[in-house]
Amino acid sequence: MVIRKVKKLIVSLVLGAAIVSISGIVNAAGSWYSYSGNVPVVNDYESYPRTKVSFDDYGRVNVDNISGSLVAWIENSSGSNITNKVSYSSRVSFQLKYGNPTYYKDKLVKLNISTGTYQYTSVSTSGTWSPDMAS
Repeated sequence: MVIRKVKKLIVSLVLGAAIVSISGIVNAAGSWYSYSGNVPVVNDYESYPRTKVSFDDYGRVNVDNISGSLVAWIENSSGSNITNKVSYSSRVSFQLKYGNPTYYKDKLVKLNISTGTYQYTSVSTSGTWSPDMAS
């Protein structure tokens, strides 16, 4: 009887540890967040801050809708650029490389979008982004 209870306890502990491990792996994959807005010529569009959950070197952007020329990058919570900038003017997917990806794990970051150099009118855009290399 005691042996059976010990076996059940061991099985329960192993299953519990497995569930915790799997949830950590799922969380480390990152999440996708929607963005949508009108990017003015003078100011930038900034997404809501999101937590970078992995050590991935890259964030990712998928552009679903765009009406002009834009530039995107990721900033830290104080507004400093922490990735390269990518210029685009059509529906596209691209990566943004962090300068120090391990430093920003578990920290808030945000997507920043501005109009391109020769874009003299505001640009409407929408899509999804992830601070991590979400699949």
